[in-house]
Amino acid sequence: DFQAWGCLLMQIDICIEDSKFNDALDTLNYAAEFYKNHAEFLYRRAGIYYKLGEMDLSFDTFLKAYVIDNSLCYIMFELFPELAKERDFKPFYDKL
Repeated sequence: DFQAWGCLLMQIDICIEDSKFNDALDTLNYAAEFYKNHAEFLYRRAGIYYKLGEMDLSFDTFLKAYVIDNSLCYIMFELFPELAKERDFKPFYDKL
């Protein structure tokens, strides 16, 4: 339901703000049980993978989210603004 969705997103965003990326991934893994392949979650996961140094996984996850809903890619750039300067992500940021 919408309230649970919002609570999960808020919890993930708080973990991201606090640089608790493994905690955010745990919550994302839990959310995936109920909301599989939703762009909002995938964009966050892509940013977290970037923060954890998993560049290939980050970009692959980003592309998966982008195919699902490219209008939401701004979410990742708001939460992880440094990605806008990365070679692979810059062309997508420039389209916003």
